[in-house]
Amino acid sequence: MTTLPAANAIATAATQAAQKINFEALRAVIAELLGGEASTQLTIAGGVVTATRAQHSIDTEGATATDDLDRIAQDNHPDGRFLVIRSANAARTVVVKHNAGGLGTILLHDGVNFSLNSTKKALLLRREGTTWVEVDRVYGDKIEEMRAWLKVEPDTVSTAVDRNITAPDRGKVITLTGATDRTFTFTATWAALGDGWNCYFKNASTAFLTIVPASGTIAGKATLVLKPGELVEVRSDGANGDLLGGILIWRERLTANRTYFVNPAGNDNNNGLTVGAPFLTLQKAWDVIHDTLDLNGFIVTVQLADGTYNTGVLCEGLCVGQDSYANIVFQGNNANPAAVVVSTTSASCFTARTGGQFTVKDLKVQTTTAGSGVRSIFYGSVVVCRNLNYGACVDYHNFAGYQGYLSLNNGDNYTISGGAFAHYYAFNAGLLDAAFNATCTLTGNPAFTDFARAENGGVIDARNATFSGSATGQRYDISANSLIDTNSGGASYFPGNSAGAVTTGGQYV
Repeated sequence: MTTLPAANAIATAATQAAQKINFEALRAVIAELLGGEASTQLTIAGGVVTATRAQHSIDTEGATATDDLDRIAQDNHPDGRFLVIRSANAARTVVVKHNAGGLGTILLHDGVNFSLNSTKKALLLRREGTTWVEVDRVYGDKIEEMRAWLKVEPDTVSTAVDRNITAPDRGKVITLTGATDRTFTFTATWAALGDGWNCYFKNASTAFLTIVPASGTIAGKATLVLKPGELVEVRSDGANGDLLGGILIWRERLTANRTYFVNPAGNDNNNGLTVGAPFLTLQKAWDVIHDTLDLNGFIVTVQLADGTYNTGVLCEGLCVGQDSYANIVFQGNNANPAAVVVSTTSASCFTARTGGQFTVKDLKVQTTTAGSGVRSIFYGSVVVCRNLNYGACVDYHNFAGYQGYLSLNNGDNYTISGGAFAHYYAFNAGLLDAAFNATCTLTGNPAFTDFARAENGGVIDARNATFSGSATGQRYDISANSLIDTNSGGASYFPGNSAGAVTTGGQYV
């Protein structure tokens, strides 16, 4: 780079030729300052470029998709000189490395590498000794990156009605509220919005949000549908919309107990929060609880209105903020459990699987074709049953298997009004606490293959129970190192009209 004429050199020049030399040197120095000459392109070689003027675009070595810029050689820049660099190609990213070491290393404000992933992004640097120090940065069309850098929260818009999405919505969080399905429609094409345009959509309603582009697709789809609790960032690439980071789930953190209402005349598009706007299915209630809430230790009750429900519920996985089975309660009619009937075909009524936990109380269960009343299966699942009426079930009234736990809660009386293959069935390390300190009343002489059955290391703890009424079938069947504990209740402890059987390491005590 050119050196400035010495102080007073022009004023004291003895000849016209000397003046010309001084003025040419001055012109050259001005040309080398920011804005003095047009930007030229440099290509990274071994992580290094050599700057020849005050502004350069930088391309990757070998035109690779991304490349690291470790150092900028200082041969042509005196100490204190400024330099602007940007990416030469929008399709390729130059990663400016912070403090990579060596002469010409680059020191960035936050100590974090800076990606030149747009031709409109730039860094302003100043030479300080053997380093280049960041003076400022420009994000250009990368608005969301600038917001993150400046720690600026995006604008938020909430609505419960259909809405058009326009170019000024760039960077906003647009939130759907309410309980009715709505549609957000883009009024400009992706090309008109431009590469890099983005906004966020959050479904804070209990309904569905459909997002319709004016052209092309969003994540390869003609429309994008967000379920309750989902959050996405949509970004234009000039031809279509992309989802950045996939679909995220935000959760409402409870600050008090809550009740969701279910009714055979309900609708799963309702919000379930009042008697007048109930869900139709138990599964919808569970999905809302599991997918959108942080229980924060509070209790959520699913209150079932009187009537018959023809689908059951699968509760899989522990809910966020759940302490135990007591946090989620499926509840019917305490005074008349038989008034609330969960009656399924080829399916079970209530299932906890792979860590799911809940309480079910004050209702009747029954199945046809196949299915059990209540199941707790797989690794840490917990179900507590209270004041149930067990109608006819094709498989089992109560099943605990594969390290699941099921309890007919201590001291709670209940009723059996229909038969099943087995009333109690513990299988493959399942633990079933039966009617401990409670009375089980049987009506109508229900038929069982086995009233109590334990296999493959299953355990049934049925101590101190009272059974009132009669049943047909074998009283118990124990095999494969399983245990049924009646606290010395004797061979006729369980209902039935044939003796129990113990084989292959089973124990009956």
